[in-house]
Amino acid sequence: MVVQAAGATDRIDSVVLRLNDNIDYRDIDLYVIKGNSSSEPPELTRTGGVYEIGLANLYVSANSSTITTERITDTRLVTERCGYAMPVQKFDTTALFDQLQAQVNENIELIQRAINQTEAAHLQEQIDSISSDIGTTSIASISDGTLKGAVAKHEQDVNSLNIKMDSAREKLLWSNSDTTKSFATQTITLDLSDYDYVDILFKATTTYTGSRLIRCVKAYTAVCCIPGYVAKNTITGSSYNAINLRRIVSVGSSGAINFGNGIVDTSADNANGNANVMIPAKIYGGTF
Repeated sequence: MVVQAAGATDRIDSVVLRLNDNIDYRDIDLYVIKGNSSSEPPELTRTGGVYEIGLANLYVSANSSTITTERITDTRLVTERCGYAMPVQKFDTTALFDQLQAQVNENIELIQRAINQTEAAHLQEQIDSISSDIGTTSIASISDGTLKGAVAKHEQDVNSLNIKMDSAREKLLWSNSDTTKSFATQTITLDLSDYDYVDILFKATTTYTGSRLIRCVKAYTAVCCIPGYVAKNTITGSSYNAINLRRIVSVGSSGAINFGNGIVDTSADNANGNANVMIPAKIYGGTF
């Protein structure tokens, strides 16, 4: 700041803080405004993007070369010249401070836990807990008490769950009203446009209640059989073991389900064309 040299008469200059918001300036700085009177300070500019606040008045005596302290008047408390700026609304920072302090405390605790190795101890506790769950004590109550048996039992549970899920996705499309009657070669036509496959529940024979669920995919032919079944030969009337009851089924894309004739296949008796074995009981439609 530069105070202009004294003239032949006394005057009052002002020290101002000037904000110039015009595009060519965009600054705020200190200036000394030269006055023209010995009784009143110069007027402040507060128009055209310029806003001044008066910080002090300087009394410049005629023909003087210095300005002593007693000739400087502080005008920061003069409302018209400057005045204090007060907030319009009180801002409570307590919640923000508490949040930051809580985060700091949490970080300090984490560092302390790492130093004390308590985090490692906590992880070891978790590992020990898992080891206990799969230890011999737990496995002993599953299947044959071995780890292999436990895995096998787990696989059985998963397969059982898959079957239940398949059942939830399936819909009964056809049911045989009388499974005690023979079922010769024939075609059953169903609307399979909404399904990827059919599950066919077969009854072993017209006289035996055992059954087998066979899955057939559309546009493919399947050999449906029940191996090792004790059945009665409806031709000879004799009963025997270790037989295969078979029936060939093809599922067409159009929905035609073609059933071949039932077959009894055994080393003791080979009787083809047996309509009394592999009796279809129910047909379900399902999606993958």
